[in-house]
Amino acid sequence: DFENSNKWMIAALDKTDDRPSVLSAIAYDYIGQDEYCKAIKYLSEFIENLSSGDLTNDTTRNNLISNSYNLTICYNRCEKLDSAAIVYRRIIELDPKHDKALTGLGRYFSETARFAADSANRYRGEGDTASASKWMAMRDSEFDSALVYYKIVFDLKPEDVRTAEDYGILSYIRGNYEAAAFAFARVSELSPDNISNWTSLGDTYINLKSFKKAADAYEKVAEAKPDDRDILEQLRDLYVETKQSQKKKDIEARLKAL
Repeated sequence: DFENSNKWMIAALDKTDDRPSVLSAIAYDYIGQDEYCKAIKYLSEFIENLSSGDLTNDTTRNNLISNSYNLTICYNRCEKLDSAAIVYRRIIELDPKHDKALTGLGRYFSETARFAADSANRYRGEGDTASASKWMAMRDSEFDSALVYYKIVFDLKPEDVRTAEDYGILSYIRGNYEAAAFAFARVSELSPDNISNWTSLGDTYINLKSFKKAADAYEKVAEAKPDDRDILEQLRDLYVETKQSQKKKDIEARLKAL
């Protein structure tokens, strides 16, 4: 019974000789109840105690890292994203290759970038172009910060589909089409049935003016969506661009039959 257990442990906090253990027990009992916001106070104090220990000791250091990451989960569940970001940074100081913390910071900056973009759109709609420009500059800066962390994780975990996809999308948003093409090509190798990725890869190659590669990607999409007029029309245009006349005629016949 987590709730009754916590009542007794909270009452015992000021009387126990082993406060850190009780703090940990209270925090994880709250987490067990999905009471993440209530867990934060106790888990934070427990982590402070761990931080004062011998961090040259691998066990102490790893214990601090794992509990700190659990604290970021609590902060995120309670929509305290700024606090989670602070803890992510502390984790990275302890372990520069902690992929979950690096990913967490990447997502944090992606969220702040989207908030900035929404603010820019709102000011633009109100006719306040100066404020809109400031928010757009912030959006670009935040996306660039997100890219820094996603790139590190992409290099650390080259076989992770989600990471490659996220890195590709952000690279595309920021106009770094070569990086986006590399990432989307990686996804196509790891997850060849991911049709939306083939579309992203094709669009990226179009921006790079690599029309033959774009056509190859869109052919994969057309195989999965044979009756999608938009896809077929895009593929037809690519065949025109690459002077593939017979394939163009075949696509036109398919379009006419729709």
